[in-house]
Parts: sequence; structure tokens; C-alpha cells
Amino acid sequence: MDEVSVALRSILKAISRRKDKKIPFQAPFESKIDWFIDIAESSEELPEESGIHLMQDMVNEPAYIVGVDGSSRRFSSPYGGFVLATVAITWGPLPLSDYPPLGYEYPFEIDLQKPFIATFASMNIQSSLVATNSPSGQPYEEYYVVNGIKRRFALADMAHEIRTDLETYGLEIAAKGLAYLGKEDNIRAIILDGPLYQRPWKTEVKRAPILREDWKVLTQQRVEILKKLWDKERIPVIASVKRLEKSRYLTRIHGTLMNYVQSSYPPQDNDVAESYALIDVYVRENKLSGTSPLLIGPFLIRSSYLGVPEELNAPNIVYSYLVLPLMPYNGKLDDVPKCILRLEVMEEVYRDYGMDIFRIILKDLFISKGLFTSQFYADSRCRKSSKILFIHACREAIYMGIELSYETRNMFLLIQGERSGE
Repeated sequence: MDEVSVALRSILKAISRRKDKKIPFQAPFESKIDWFIDIAESSEELPEESGIHLMQDMVNEPAYIVGVDGSSRRFSSPYGGFVLATVAITWGPLPLSDYPPLGYEYPFEIDLQKPFIATFASMNIQSSLVATNSPSGQPYEEYYVVNGIKRRFALADMAHEIRTDLETYGLEIAAKGLAYLGKEDNIRAIILDGPLYQRPWKTEVKRAPILREDWKVLTQQRVEILKKLWDKERIPVIASVKRLEKSRYLTRIHGTLMNYVQSSYPPQDNDVAESYALIDVYVRENKLSGTSPLLIGPFLIRSSYLGVPEELNAPNIVYSYLVLPLMPYNGKLDDVPKCILRLEVMEEVYRDYGMDIFRIILKDLFISKGLFTSQFYADSRCRKSSKILFIHACREAIYMGIELSYETRNMFLLIQGERSGE
């Protein structure tokens, strides 16, 4: 934790120097780019398996499943700003590792060498834990052109990039965690919160060429570790995507989905509504009851459908939608609380496991919020650790006489209020 504090303090000292020289901070807090657009141009069925499946756990197969998730925070003042990110690796409710480590006793050690902070190169920070260049090597102070207007990197862009980078590193740490747990003869898997790799933008990417190059580098890094884990260690990564309000994968194949049921329903606005409408019809028609999750798919998305450059050699993705009832259902689902996740794996992993790859994740058991245990605790823990670092940075800044921006001050007060109510 000492090295982490030193890195944060070095940035705050640089901001203080800018304040003394009255150098204003001009980078935007929010981004003009929507990093979370989640639309596939096309999908293909896997003819032998595609449909609606009543999912049951592989009861007799023990499994070790580790969760990975990252979180980020933005800090700004009138004279400088930076972003920080954290990643958590959990085995069920048990923490295996945090990055950066926060002084707890972890079951195995991870070297503190990966940047977890990103700031502007003009602040002249010299630390291996602080990134002043973007993933493609562009100084974060550089301007890029949007509609003929020069703009700086937004703090939101920087936060997304360093969080994505740390989540990729988290996959490596997770593999070490599985090695620590041992039992290589048992089923082993990693649950990644979020997509296997980020989707490129459509029109936005043409207006932000620097961010496009960063995305390519981040995607290449993610693809390399996914392939390494599978090819060398036979560890499958199962991505679990929980924010699906902007997802349009299923809405594009509404006609195909109609083949899975006898009754029809109108096309829906997003994949959450589409999944619920389809599954409710299916449960009614088959008079199903119980608590078993239902799975829609699997489907195949070729990397070319995602706009991924051919030179990245990115794997095709096999995905399914898993509907998790939170209470028993009896002949209908429309009045039963439920959650939905999109599960993604590399095509190579699916060809080896078949439908069992989507059953393996059920061994991690889902809890009341509709997330799998390791996913839930990784999500919760990385958010907590990023809050700890953010509060630490804000308190240090206030002690040093650095004024917080409107956005940072409000977030600081909000988090302080949450912690006081714990």
C-alpha cells in the first residue's frame, strides 16, 4: 500500500505545482464516445445446438471457478486530473488478489508493476505505476480531431482504457490463482465480468482515430491472453455481460427466434426484453415449472461482424443468453423476478466443451442479484478498492490545499455518505 500511496501523492504534488503556476486543466471529464454500444451486425446459429435449453448443473463434476472484474474512478481539479483503476480476483466470496494490492494478506503475491493510474504527460510524472501514454503510445496530452475541432483525451476515455488493460492483467492473475488452488484434474474456469473483448464503435471510431488505435492495442492484448490461457493451460474464460439495455444481438435475429416457439410475439427494443418475451412464451407452451435457468442459443458471431481488423486474428465468439429466475416459476415467467446474462466464449473453447461450457458456470451458483458468486464478489470488491483509493486521493488533495472539481467533489461526498451509513 505504501508504493500505491507514493504514486498517488506524486500526482497530487504535480497538480499542486500546476496550481502554483496557475496552469489550468482543460481536459473534459466525460467522453464524447460511447464505449458501451453493444450491437452485432449479424449472428449465425449453431444448427445442432441452437434453441432454448433448460439448464441444469453438472452435479457430479467438481469445479474451481475464479471471477475477474475491474473498476475505475476519475479525479479532477481546476489544475490537473487523473484516473485510477483496480481489478479484483475472487474464488466465490474469498478474495485471491487485488491489483493494486491494498495491504491485505493474500494467498499468493503479485508484483506491483502494472500501471493502475493514468494521467497527462505534461505533469511529468516518473513512475512505473502511472501511465502518461495511451495504449498505442500517444501522450495523453495530445489533441485529436473531432469534426475538425481539436480535443484532448477525456478522463472517461483514459479510465476505460486503463480499466480494460487491468482486467486483461487480471486474467493472468486469475490463472495464478487457479494454480494456487491446485486440483488441475477438476474443471477450472475464469468468469470475466463484461465482454470477452471490447467492441469497436461504428461512426464514432472514424471521428476519434487515436482512440481507435488504442482499442486495437487493447483488443490484441486481450486476444493474446485468452488464447494463451486456452492453448497452454486449457483454462476457458467465460465472459458474463450483465448490462444489456443497449444490446441488440437477439433483436437482429427475431425471425430465427420465432422458430423456437409455436406462438409469436412482436419484436422488442433490446435483448433484455427480447429474451424475457421469448422465454415466457416457451415456458407457457411447455408448461414448465421449477427454478432451472433457461438458455437461448448458442449463436456464433464472427469477429468480422464485430468490426475487428483481420490482422488481430481475433477468435470468433459463441454466445448464449441465460435467463435466471429468482423465484420458482409455474407455467409462466412474466410475473417472476428474473435476471439475464449474455455468456461469451471463444469458438475454440465451445468446440471442445460443447454446451457444457455454459453449464460449467452454473457450478458457481448465482445469488439474489442475478450474478454468479465469483462475478458478484469480484464486482463488489473492485468497486470497494477503487473507492478506497479515490477517497485517499481526495483527502490527500484537500490536505494539500488542492480544490476538487464539481464532479469529483460530489462523488467524494456521495461515497463518504455511503461509507458513514455502513
